[in-house]
Amino acid sequence: MQRQCPLCHHTELVSLYTAERLPLFQNVVFVDQNDAKNTKRARLDLQQCQYCQFVFNVAFDESQMNYSGDYQNEQGYSQRFDDHLNTIVTDFLEKGYRNRKIVEIGCGKGTFINKLRQAGFANITGYDPAFEGSDPDIICDYFKGQSTDEPANLIILRHVLEHIAKPFDFLKTIAHANRFQGTIYIEVPDFHWIVREKAVWDIYNEHCNYFTPQVLSSMFASSECHLSFGDQYLSFFGELNSLQSPVANGSLAFPQNVQNHVNQWKATLENHKHRFVVIWGASSKGVIFANLVDPHAEIIKCLVDINPKKHEKFIGGTGHKIISPSQMKEYHDFPITIIVANKNYLDEIKKEFAIRTLKILTL
Repeated sequence: MQRQCPLCHHTELVSLYTAERLPLFQNVVFVDQNDAKNTKRARLDLQQCQYCQFVFNVAFDESQMNYSGDYQNEQGYSQRFDDHLNTIVTDFLEKGYRNRKIVEIGCGKGTFINKLRQAGFANITGYDPAFEGSDPDIICDYFKGQSTDEPANLIILRHVLEHIAKPFDFLKTIAHANRFQGTIYIEVPDFHWIVREKAVWDIYNEHCNYFTPQVLSSMFASSECHLSFGDQYLSFFGELNSLQSPVANGSLAFPQNVQNHVNQWKATLENHKHRFVVIWGASSKGVIFANLVDPHAEIIKCLVDINPKKHEKFIGGTGHKIISPSQMKEYHDFPITIIVANKNYLDEIKKEFAIRTLKILTL
């Protein structure tokens, strides 16, 4: 267990939040319900460095993390998320990267690479051990500091850095492999948003790191950062030749009444237990919410997700089943309560259902 900051190596830390027995992977789905219930668990011990203010999980065990084809975190099936990706593509076009060399580290199933290709980007290489397919430009493996004959003009790191135990060292590896040239685009959840929303469902074992604009910017002498995807994400551009050791930042208070927030949701579920209660979104937020508020699967009937590779499978920890949106039509005669895991998708869900007895709640 690391007792020093992985960014600046200072040892003065303060505890922010702890949680017990959450799934090791919240985005791994299971064919067998018993396997889902018996999945490996992890303890969270979120602490903050008092020098650089970086927030990380000191209980994180990197040796346990093995990403494979069972890992399903693809969000591209949603029009709302597709619009977000289109915004990034437009940003890249405006910055003149269409005819430049691009590398995406942690490209998942290749959705964003394909979107870039559709927009005319041709020189792209991807890395991801969870990739499924036969794309010759995507390497089904972790990025391990491989250098190429020609440095990339743009390195893409979308929702990767929060999974890396030593993020600054990883950035140095990337910079060295790219000869300290080019720009890196980093997209990560915004910890300010998590704090403001008391979104403990956005804190889980896979994410060992939690970033603010100040912490990201402190690692680069030249950078720009803005909020995206309903202010939930940080979209960050940094120049690799300006990578520097993190510096001191201002403090960030974490809500002290987080458990009260969880208990309030438990009470809400209790009031809805005579209805057909479902969570819309069988990804990070939905899975962790189910594990925190309905760990024995007593009230929530199932989770709904538009990703077909999740249908008829089970989430880790509670063993709740995942169904498709079309299957929800079988329950139209029931009084239904839908808990929307991510409010960004609320309008999409409202278009799917026009049921008199429907109630919609958002996290």
